[in-house]
Amino acid sequence: MRAAALLCLAALVAACAAAPRDLASAVQPSEIATAICLDKRSGDEAACRNFRLPDPTTAMAYGLCVQYHQLDVKSCDGLRGSYEAELRTYLSRPASEAPTVAANQPPASPLRARELHRTAAELYKATSTDAQTFEAALVIPSVRQKIAAVLRQDLPDEKLRKLASQARFEALYWYAYMQGLERSASN
Repeated sequence: MRAAALLCLAALVAACAAAPRDLASAVQPSEIATAICLDKRSGDEAACRNFRLPDPTTAMAYGLCVQYHQLDVKSCDGLRGSYEAELRTYLSRPASEAPTVAANQPPASPLRARELHRTAAELYKATSTDAQTFEAALVIPSVRQKIAAVLRQDLPDEKLRKLASQARFEALYWYAYMQGLERSASN
């Protein structure tokens, strides 16, 4: 009796720990990659189990967003859509036409890598500042008026929240891009 109860408990834990196989219940980047891979390449479970894109930037950006918005992952739908589109595009190519990014491109020179990192850092700072400005406009009327004048449109609270959220997503993307460049440089 006790062994049967332990066996049932172990099966329940294993079922909960298994990655979701359907896209609707997938949340983490690895779960989404597995679900889309199984959809595109049904029957190839071994290859899909640990599938990753050659360039991890969108997966990292989406993963950071999910980590940041743990209680409201729907806030990350824009990044998730980009990540899913990139997965589908990559998996739609025949295996013979889908070599890794690293195989197609020579490594960036140290000068080019520094240039890319500097640009990504500037974009990260700019988008972070934009997000802070939009959030400030929610509580400071003069800031709202200045932004409305520049954008030449009315800015209700919902529009400002959407602009702030979009700017945060872009900042997360550029942060993840910088991390990818740093990892490449250390290899």
